Amino acid sequence: MYKKPIILILTLLFFALALAACGGGETQTVEVTREVEVTRIVEVEVAGEAAAAGDPVAVTFAEAGDTLKQVQDRGTLKCGGNQNVPGFGYLDPDSGDFTGFDIDFCKAIAAAALGDAAAHEVTPTTGDSRFPTLQSGEVDVLIRNTTWTFSRDTALRF
Repeated sequence: MYKKPIILILTLLFFALALAACGGGETQTVEVTREVEVTRIVEVEVAGEAAAAGDPVAVTFAEAGDTLKQVQDRGTLKCGGNQNVPGFGYLDPDSGDFTGFDIDFCKAIAAAALGDAAAHEVTPTTGDSRFPTLQSGEVDVLIRNTTWTFSRDTALRF
């Protein structure tokens, strides 16, 4: 008794949905403009013949130490890392190897400085021991969570 009206309603509903889905509305193009402020950390003025020729110019930084030379002479990069954060810095108890993003970053630095990603050592550090370990020269670089603050900038001369 109600079979024909139900089929009719369902058929009309199907066609209404099909028309709504296939209806091609106009696409709108939205133009977005952003202003970006650029902060220059190092500015170099090149004078003389090198500037005219467009030759590369060596840049030296104030108070640059000889850490890179020490690392290259030693043949090994010493990284201070975390050992308790899986995914970032983790000492795998089964293999005894450090794994994670921070460790991969240490390998990348070793590859860039020494030409060998395997030429690195990871020293586990804690939040309290990371800066004294770096200042003492026990490690060459920190590859663990470390943020810049005004007090650290003053105390550690970042």
